[in-house]
Amino acid sequence: MRKLGASRARVFDTIDRPALMPLAGRALSVREWRRARVGAGLPRPKFRDTSTPVPSRMIRQIVEVRATETTTRCSNRGTASRATHARA
Repeated sequence: MRKLGASRARVFDTIDRPALMPLAGRALSVREWRRARVGAGLPRPKFRDTSTPVPSRMIRQIVEVRATETTTRCSNRGTASRATHARA
């Protein structure tokens, strides 16, 4: 800060503080991503202690399971979600 001839607090007050934006009004949601293989007998990939039903065309494929507090979504090969279910 010697080059500017000011303290860190003064530089923060003059440059950084005016550029700060308020925080979002809603809380952040926690999301968890996992990869799972869909079994042949029961087309439901396991995620934690639950299983999520998926279309039969996804049997024996590796799917990405994304879980939030309220929903569970399955997709494969980077496509849009193939199965979305509410969580209990």
